[in-house]
Amino acid sequence: MVQKMCLSFAIAMIVMVGSAGPILAQGSAAGVVGQVTDDGGLAVPGVTVTASSPALQVREVTTVTDQRGEYRLTPLPIGTYTVTYALTGFNTVRRENIRLGVGFVATLNVKMELGGLEETITVSGASPTVDVTSTATTTRITRETLELLPSNRNGVLSMMSQAPGLRGPLDIPANFTAVPSFRSYGRSAQQWSTLEGVLTAAPSGSSGAANYWDYATFDETQVAGIGKGVESPLRGVQFAAIVKSGGNDMSGSFTAAGTNHKFQGDNLDDALITRGIRSGAKLSKQWDAGGDLGGRIVRDKLWFYTAFRRRINAAEILGVTDPDGVPADNIQSQNFRPAKSPTRRRQRCASSVITGTATSRSTTTP
Repeated sequence: MVQKMCLSFAIAMIVMVGSAGPILAQGSAAGVVGQVTDDGGLAVPGVTVTASSPALQVREVTTVTDQRGEYRLTPLPIGTYTVTYALTGFNTVRRENIRLGVGFVATLNVKMELGGLEETITVSGASPTVDVTSTATTTRITRETLELLPSNRNGVLSMMSQAPGLRGPLDIPANFTAVPSFRSYGRSAQQWSTLEGVLTAAPSGSSGAANYWDYATFDETQVAGIGKGVESPLRGVQFAAIVKSGGNDMSGSFTAAGTNHKFQGDNLDDALITRGIRSGAKLSKQWDAGGDLGGRIVRDKLWFYTAFRRRINAAEILGVTDPDGVPADNIQSQNFRPAKSPTRRRQRCASSVITGTATSRSTTTP
């Protein structure tokens, strides 16, 4: 069994590395744009703009300002960046801690001063929080928020509640195999959901068909209900998620949780008991376990990220028994085996394979 799992993982990694290519969609790609001027406010062409970040799989990404002093670095993976501006005869300027989220394009306008000596000026300040290049009304949910709110890692309801005008259905672990569906200002269906830029719902609009995700692997999400970009042709909820990536350093985690009927309560009152109802649907077992691992294969060139997760819920069906008289269980389960192996090719990335299955079966005899 172990050998079979290792072989399957090795084959998946080979397929992913071989098929690596750019899949960042317009709505999920981040970037940095802006203009460089001198002390007098005149445009400065020919400035070398360099972006570096642990999120990159190359040491740095560079571009040069045009005749109007304007530049653009996009698409970029989400992460925290340092941007440096250099030109002979001017003091080098460095902007640090620039946070780029899903679909966020930071505008950095920089003023460079003439300098007789080579000097680097580090500009400290808050990272841009408003994307002036887009009119879309979106809510970005960062990794910190996903980790802070415990329900974010188990369902989409918390993500919906953080965006104005949106809501999801009851999304509780007891019914975790239910396909999530969203409502935008009272309108159901018309959903446009993407994972790593890949559409996961029917393009004609649906209530969430095929959207079985491992929420624990999300690095960041973006939710929108109105004023969406042109990449979303529907009027409903737009949901974009980016999966965690590996890095030059190895990292991983493991979590497990479970319960059974011993921790189960009921709302039986005297009226129900007199009618012969002695107990509710007994929870036989419910547990959720999984972990992830990411790191480098080749420093600054090839990373990997993989995870596994299994969820199971078994509850008795009232009034239904097996042939031997034992109460029948309705068993629901989910298995996720996400894997991601981005590679850098011409400063563009990413390839990912996300797999998930959900099953529901009952052993019943009326």
